Amino acid sequence: MSDLFDDFVEARDRRGRLAPEFWTAPGLPDAEIPAAARALLGPAPPATGHVLHLGCGDGRITAALLQPGLRVSGLDWSPAMIEAATCRSGPDLSFLGWSAPPALPPVAQGADLVCLDPTLTALPLPAFGALLQGVAVALRPGAVVRWPIAVADGLDDQAPAGDTVSPRPSTASAAADLARASGLVPRGLPNTSGHAGEFVWMEAVRGDGAVPAAPRPSWAPAPADEALEAEYALWLYAADELAMVGNVPGAEACLEAAGALLPTRREAWIQWTMHRLHQGDLKGASVLVEAWTEARPEDHEAWLRRAELAEAREAPAEAREALTALDGLGPIPAPLRDAVAELAAHLPPAD
Repeated sequence: MSDLFDDFVEARDRRGRLAPEFWTAPGLPDAEIPAAARALLGPAPPATGHVLHLGCGDGRITAALLQPGLRVSGLDWSPAMIEAATCRSGPDLSFLGWSAPPALPPVAQGADLVCLDPTLTALPLPAFGALLQGVAVALRPGAVVRWPIAVADGLDDQAPAGDTVSPRPSTASAAADLARASGLVPRGLPNTSGHAGEFVWMEAVRGDGAVPAAPRPSWAPAPADEALEAEYALWLYAADELAMVGNVPGAEACLEAAGALLPTRREAWIQWTMHRLHQGDLKGASVLVEAWTEARPEDHEAWLRRAELAEAREAPAEAREALTALDGLGPIPAPLRDAVAELAAHLPPAD
């Protein structure tokens, strides 16, 4: 197993043992399973052939991928997840352990479509690049690979790459570069103008050429930065695990450690603020979002959240100040415009 994956394999299996029924997205309602399966398959899934779901968890979504004419296999590197999934097995539906990521087991060699589950976004960039390379090595030419890109506030194809610990770079064009570096041929670029936190899907085809030995796009972080990114991502992952079992202080301690490690990154600030809001702690959330704007004064979302929390605490003057600061950053990203306009209209006029 690659050293890049060791900690994440262990962390994913711990999560599986804690709450295997959560598969890969905690508490996803059954009613949302069909839509999640359609997102994985894409708008034009194969009519026949073999579909491979990487990061299948307990198999709820994998089972929903099954259609007449298709054979479906789910892979996960968590034995606990696979144990939870095997009860769903059937004639055209199977689940297998994935013991040596990023290399794929032989079952992948005949796949016509490989779907990477959104939960694999916990991997840092170098691990995800290695994973795409492993997929490309295993597939035959012409096979299709789909993976998600998370929409960020104001994300467009000119946005700088690297402002995420997700496995993907921050823009569609950078994701396409990563695909090419891994021996895959992108099928155009997805539309990334949706709401923040949503996924859009990148689709690529296994080319005829050899897979590069070491995919490393020009915008990839330096090795020293990669180590920091991996540690940062693990703190966020650990926070999720502790929150799932109700250990809120432990989760917040992990988020505090992540924020101290890379204070100018936004993920820990968002997650930490949401933890406080879920506890009904407006004052605590306000303190955090104030620190967020100090650490990332250029972040439109940070100023919007600061304004919203000030309004919730019945401090309209503070809310107006935050909106003024946001406006001073320049054009407001499209996903935030409606929320900004609604808040501005709701605030009472200044004295």
